[in-house]
Amino acid sequence: MTLFLLNQWRKQPGGAQDAKRINVNFYNNKFSGAFLLALESGTSPMREKELIIEALDDWDVLTPTWFEVADYVSVIEQLHENENFKERHRAALVASKVAYCLGDYCGALQLALAAGDKFQLTPRPPSNLVGSQDEQYVNKMIEHALDTYKQAKRSGSNIDESLEKLINRIFERNMKRKELRYVIGLALDTRRTDMIIAAIKVLFRFIRSFSC
Repeated sequence: MTLFLLNQWRKQPGGAQDAKRINVNFYNNKFSGAFLLALESGTSPMREKELIIEALDDWDVLTPTWFEVADYVSVIEQLHENENFKERHRAALVASKVAYCLGDYCGALQLALAAGDKFQLTPRPPSNLVGSQDEQYVNKMIEHALDTYKQAKRSGSNIDESLEKLINRIFERNMKRKELRYVIGLALDTRRTDMIIAAIKVLFRFIRSFSC
């Protein structure tokens, strides 16, 4: 029933709107409430909450409702901290997107890092409803991550392990794309001699393949 109602909500003309107006009955009408209220309910089944988080991880849904979802960010963050919640990393991603909408890019980055691999470097395709919203979000997070990393490298500050992993993913992505000029430039900016060496090795292999 929850999945059906979520789909009906998402398919409204103009997209999902006003989550608080939709009354949802869970578990044989034991209680009723809005989707967002269900997230903080102690009696709402975990699977119900997972479905709601999955639905919110869609810019078509989040764009018209983020200002409402913002009131529940602390609840969503608590779901992320719950190791028994199967969509805990997606919950962090949703919270990151809300923070991004609020203009809190530092908070959005920290939550994106907490999302692990749920934060994808390749943006989702543009939608007919909200356009390239995911591309703008992903690009902003990458930009902020790189700026944070560069500043930490220059100041000699300790670097969070999750930030290091994200930067490595960015290097790996561009190495696979053979964007060696970008890799070397970024490696110089971030003082990553290991990536400079790796890029040069790939370049030499590329040159040898043409000289044979």
